[in-house]
Amino acid sequence: MKKLFFIFFILLATSSYSQFLNKYGIKIGETVSYQTWEYSQLGNYVMDKKVGFNIGVFAEFYDWCFISFIGEINYIQKGFQEELYRAIRVNNDYKTESLLRKVRFDYINISLLVKPKINFSFLVPYLIFGPRMDFEIGKSSNYPIGDFYDDFNKNMIGLKFGVGTEIIILKYGLLLEVLYDLNIREVYKNPNLEVKASSIDFRIGVIF
Repeated sequence: MKKLFFIFFILLATSSYSQFLNKYGIKIGETVSYQTWEYSQLGNYVMDKKVGFNIGVFAEFYDWCFISFIGEINYIQKGFQEELYRAIRVNNDYKTESLLRKVRFDYINISLLVKPKINFSFLVPYLIFGPRMDFEIGKSSNYPIGDFYDDFNKNMIGLKFGVGTEIIILKYGLLLEVLYDLNIREVYKNPNLEVKASSIDFRIGVIF
């Protein structure tokens, strides 16, 4: 993963002196992720949403009238949570105790996006869409998870699409974005179970 960061920043530094680099900046925000577990015999079970964190850098290349291209590298937290129940004995009686299990997957995300836009004097609304690749770099849980999640796909191909706007202030700018992130294939699959995932990113950023 260190090589990916190194390559991205070298490209950004060398391109900054060329005519192809339009702008670059930092994005940060919240990721709300979802998982659906589809059992062949029991039907579908939708896990509770998991709220995580995302941060990254981007570079915007070319600027042909109303369209440009964006390369991004991000750190993103995804996963799921569910409420578990167990019976415990208290004074010769039993009662139900609940536990919120949280499972988090950490990814390095690389995206290549197309950005159609409309340029006003200080406001630039835009669409954004394109392919992305997630590389798992870690996972954690507040509850013992064993080795089951080791069989989840660690490199995930997907699509991002959303909307945003830039607010131009002097030479710099701020941005607001909402993106839907969809995996093209299952996170996990065996003859009895398929796990599918998606997420929504809410991001703010600074443009240089």
